[in-house]
Amino acid sequence: MKTFRVYLEDRTMALVPKGGTLEDFLRSLEGKTIKQILDDSTYMNLYMGNKYGLGGAREGSDKDATDFANKLVRFVNRDVGQKRPKVREYETEEFKEEHDYESYRKARHQKAVLGFDRIKARKALEKAEQGIFGDLDDEDPEAYRAARGIGMSEEDREKRVSEFRSNFEDIQNQIDELQDFLSNHPYQRGMSMIEKEYDTAVQDYHNSPLTAEYLTDDGSEAYDELVTAFAKLGGESETVIDV
Repeated sequence: MKTFRVYLEDRTMALVPKGGTLEDFLRSLEGKTIKQILDDSTYMNLYMGNKYGLGGAREGSDKDATDFANKLVRFVNRDVGQKRPKVREYETEEFKEEHDYESYRKARHQKAVLGFDRIKARKALEKAEQGIFGDLDDEDPEAYRAARGIGMSEEDREKRVSEFRSNFEDIQNQIDELQDFLSNHPYQRGMSMIEKEYDTAVQDYHNSPLTAEYLTDDGSEAYDELVTAFAKLGGESETVIDV
């Protein structure tokens, strides 16, 4: 049975070729999934981060190995943009017009403004509960006395606190109503549905077994960079590129 340390070392070095050509290494990945390679890359980066510190520069063979692993991830994950395009369908003008985006945008803006108002109202309520009813101004005795509630009856104090609490609760209720509006808005529902479809497509893509055809030279820049990174490890490739 492997110890945890041996298991961890195996995982951190899983993306480092042990010999042969680049094509031999890629053929060894056939049947694995992109997710497995992404997970191995994560282990490797965690290991290197622990070894060199967060953001620390890798050195020597560790740098070359990390560079190769990153280039490998880019190559095998090259079609993810087709599953989750940079320009989302819900960002198109046609989709926005069909799903009343303008009312959605205004409601989101209003909710954001109320969010700042809620912060101010909460602070004012907390101060009121401590007996402070305004900004303390030492240079203005009258303003200071009013802010501290000096001379104010207990009943009036409770009334002022109640006013601050009522203001805070009113703002919170407005935010809740806007949140309900946004959650049930046609644009939000449409966007959520599309995002779920994107997530499913990416998950299916990452969990599909890699094929021999997918792992061969596709003439892309990503593959050329992989060849170059492999050469820095001292390996050879059947692909010849200008470097």
